[in-house]
Amino acid sequence: MTITINGSGTITGISAGGLPDDSVTADDVNFSPGKILQVVQGTAMTSGDEVLLHSITFTDTNLDVTITGVASGSKCLIQVNQPWKMTSTGNYNFCGFRILRGSTELISSHRQGDTGNVIGPTGMGYTWYNISATNFNFNGIWNMSYLDSSPGTGSVTYKIQGALETTSNSNTLIVNDFPSYTASAVHRASPSVIQVTEIGA
Repeated sequence: MTITINGSGTITGISAGGLPDDSVTADDVNFSPGKILQVVQGTAMTSGDEVLLHSITFTDTNLDVTITGVASGSKCLIQVNQPWKMTSTGNYNFCGFRILRGSTELISSHRQGDTGNVIGPTGMGYTWYNISATNFNFNGIWNMSYLDSSPGTGSVTYKIQGALETTSNSNTLIVNDFPSYTASAVHRASPSVIQVTEIGA
């Protein structure tokens, strides 16, 4: 049997066991090939990328990427690996992150607990709590994938923002933690990366 698939998703030249050698469209076989048109990646991996956040307002983490020449009808798959560390002099701290396309929020993490406080108007619960009654450092990685079905066309910028739930107890959120000496390398478990894949219609 010989099957040929051309660039438009049309299957031609099927011939085996008496099958007709007619053209078969993708719709006829319920086949939607899709195309990966481009992949771009942004990183935050140097000392100049480290950010200390002390606010309950979402703030840029210096992790962003711009994808250019996005075609009409394309979708963009965003994948994020954002390491972070929280410090506090008290007994609790929460943090949250979100993905923006330009100034438009696509998805956010939030905390809604016993006090009813919320970080971000939408999204998925992905925050952390520490029960220590004294000073503490707490490390984690925000991994997120999101399919942007309406990115628009041309040049599109995606970025990550982070925020604290409260500024009490000298709470601090550190992102892209850059070690100043070998022993502190454990502060960042992996590189800060945002990757965007354009998927054609």
